[in-house]
Amino acid sequence: MLDSGTVGRCLQDRRRRVLPNAWRDDRRLDGLASVDDVVTSIRVLDPQSDDVLRALLEVREQPQTAGEVILAALVPFVLARCVGRPDRVDEFVAELAIVIGEEREAAVLRSATRRVANQLLDRAWGRVRLPARRVHQPIAVDPTRLHRRVLGSEPDPADLAIARLELAAASDLLERCRRSDAAVDRAWKTALQLIDVDGRTERERQQLNYARRILRQSIGAQHVA
Repeated sequence: MLDSGTVGRCLQDRRRRVLPNAWRDDRRLDGLASVDDVVTSIRVLDPQSDDVLRALLEVREQPQTAGEVILAALVPFVLARCVGRPDRVDEFVAELAIVIGEEREAAVLRSATRRVANQLLDRAWGRVRLPARRVHQPIAVDPTRLHRRVLGSEPDPADLAIARLELAAASDLLERCRRSDAAVDRAWKTALQLIDVDGRTERERQQLNYARRILRQSIGAQHVA
């Protein structure tokens, strides 16, 4: 699982290592000899930071390593945005990793005036916040009950109506099956007799399970508990 602790360990393992030779061909990385130098440069959030990030996003040799370096460099900004909500840190890191991968593959960032780091962070942070910003469906309330405080969401009236129709249809089907099939009638009576019995014997449990099986076959499993 990708989380902030894993990213930190990856950075500690690599920070003193020299950059891969293939990366040194990019002039945007001139003067940066180690991973630590790259991380420091990214965190300044200046024009050079943008150049370094774009260079890492475009590398073709060891792209996974480049993505991990970017992610590690941006972790302090992740922690800053999650102040007061530590439960969101790992989710933010995971979303940021996805955003980095998307940018590397498809170059989805469009702004030429905003810092690349901020664009990556904003895109990932927006995904983290999205579930919390979703608006619940409107709650249907009987006008005669408006004076009472609504403590929770009420079922959608349309869902209740459908459920009632399904229950009515199941009841009609059961009645027809009971009249035409003695086994269904016996199963129904057995279920009524045993369903509320506490401490059923093994024989009674077997009888109830058998009755349920007969009823499921007759009127559908969705209508039999």
